[in-house]
Amino acid sequence: MERGASTRHTVGLAGLVAVSLLLTGHVARANLTWLPSACPTPALIADPYEPRMALAYFPAHEHIHASLGGLLPMASYTRDSLEVAVSLEGGAWLELKIEDNLFPMETVDGSFGLRIDAAKHTWRVALRVTHWSAHLADGDSMVSYPPRAVSREYGTLEAGVHPGGFYGFARVGASWHRIPETSGAMVAAGVQWTGESGTWRPAFGVHYDYDPARGDGPTWSVFAGAETGGRPLRLGLTWWKGPGPGGQHFNQHVDRFGIEMQIAPLSR
Repeated sequence: MERGASTRHTVGLAGLVAVSLLLTGHVARANLTWLPSACPTPALIADPYEPRMALAYFPAHEHIHASLGGLLPMASYTRDSLEVAVSLEGGAWLELKIEDNLFPMETVDGSFGLRIDAAKHTWRVALRVTHWSAHLADGDSMVSYPPRAVSREYGTLEAGVHPGGFYGFARVGASWHRIPETSGAMVAAGVQWTGESGTWRPAFGVHYDYDPARGDGPTWSVFAGAETGGRPLRLGLTWWKGPGPGGQHFNQHVDRFGIEMQIAPLSR
């Protein structure tokens, strides 16, 4: 009986050692990093709904559009030419108007979600699961009509190529809970290019976005300017044409041209 127990212990110990060696071999060929400093998929410099820190001023329309947020990579796994990263992201989009030397806030949109990015050679894939909602703020709080409820949960899949400083992508998405009810797929596409060297590097991007929950037409946006730093600060000109920013104002189409400053302090 003791011999049988000893045999089982020996076999169990041998199995544990074998598993440990196997795992050690995998770890030697792979690298798991907690709280990495970067994400393998580039930040979208022309997407107005990309979580980041940004401030845009549109002088002809006397509006300020502010973004507060960013992306926090939690863990990354690399093996050979494959890299996979898991991140949290979230942000708020604030629409302010200039009126009698005051800056009443009109709308506040917010989102938070989880994303998984994968990179192999020049290919990039990003999967996002996001909650998004929109609210009126103090600048519209005295209106006589009740604000519409705007809230939803959705997922998107983005695929692109990233050779050097160029990134081109296409994205599709769908929601499983939405208020108000809408139909149709979410689609987006864009191209961008940033210089790979220099204190100040050129930065340019064009973004197309059609989302049934954000209005009855597509949004076109462009950013052209320069960036500096490893976690870049960008300064440039911006153009926004399509449904108005702010979830309560998507039925108001705008055509705005202004200046914008962007920074992604948490990553990239």
